[in-house]
Amino acid sequence: MTDAMEQRYRRALRWYPRKWREEQGDVVISTLLAVADGEDRTTTRLPELLNLVATGIATRVGRVVPARARDRISTVALGSGAVLAVVFLIVHTWSPWADLSIDIADAFPTFGPFANPGVLLYGIWVVGLVFGLLAWNRALQYTMIAAAIVPMTLRLVNHLQGDTWPGPATTTLGFFLLLAFCVLAGTPASPSRIAVIAAVTLAAAYIVYAMNGVPEAHYVDDRYFWSGMAWSYGVVLMIFVGLMAAIFLGIARQRELALLVLGALVPWAIIAYAGAFRSDAWNTLGVTCLVIVAAGIALAGRLAIRRSRQGPPPENAKVNARPGATVWNSTNW
Repeated sequence: MTDAMEQRYRRALRWYPRKWREEQGDVVISTLLAVADGEDRTTTRLPELLNLVATGIATRVGRVVPARARDRISTVALGSGAVLAVVFLIVHTWSPWADLSIDIADAFPTFGPFANPGVLLYGIWVVGLVFGLLAWNRALQYTMIAAAIVPMTLRLVNHLQGDTWPGPATTTLGFFLLLAFCVLAGTPASPSRIAVIAAVTLAAAYIVYAMNGVPEAHYVDDRYFWSGMAWSYGVVLMIFVGLMAAIFLGIARQRELALLVLGALVPWAIIAYAGAFRSDAWNTLGVTCLVIVAAGIALAGRLAIRRSRQGPPPENAKVNARPGATVWNSTNW
């Protein structure tokens, strides 16, 4: 059974970079096996495997995005995601001002007093917000792992049932899945910052919903948010402004702030791209190719400028010279 446990641990460690596994993998596995032996266990536990997976992903991301930037992205994702979850729960799932038996029950089954099982997902985010405000980071990590699993489970179950529930929409599930990954990428900075992000998100959501006349007497599903309110109030414009801000921050050598802006935009950008692709696949692919070409040209130009600033190598330099060796030429005689 120990061999089987070791194989399971090694499979979980594949989420870590190869170099990390070569340097520390055996030590980690030995420690895990020793702990299991001390607890008189002959099988692995799901929480420890999930923890290895989450930590492995974070380690891979950490090679590109510094820990401080990831913590800030995690803070923004938790604060904004939890507030949006509460908004979606109240407006698009519960709708206490609407008569669900009239609005949707004739066409779709309800989920108890709720219009759909989205309450399961949104409730997890509320619990995660509480853990974040209490700075219970380990509990928050497990909660966000659940928040990443539940959207996929809900979509699968609804599909197997023939899409009988009126929601949550696939876009909503994908959005909260991406937000959960953003939270797992780091550790929220502080409860006060989480509270500030939550307050700002709540104010923005109130303005957007109020300007659209929501809530109203009838039930409004979450698809209206993406097809109506989000597009009407400039998700694409928000992404464009955010990208410009990230570029200027990068030019100003504020790398961590630039990464924060880009990280906060990732869920919105992916959802916007998916929506555009569904609406007009060919034009979306064309724009994507243009962006890739432009990015390649910009990168090549940057590399050329950097090389030109370095200047030519010294005349006496030898590429294959050993460190500390004397380089001889005619001037040495």
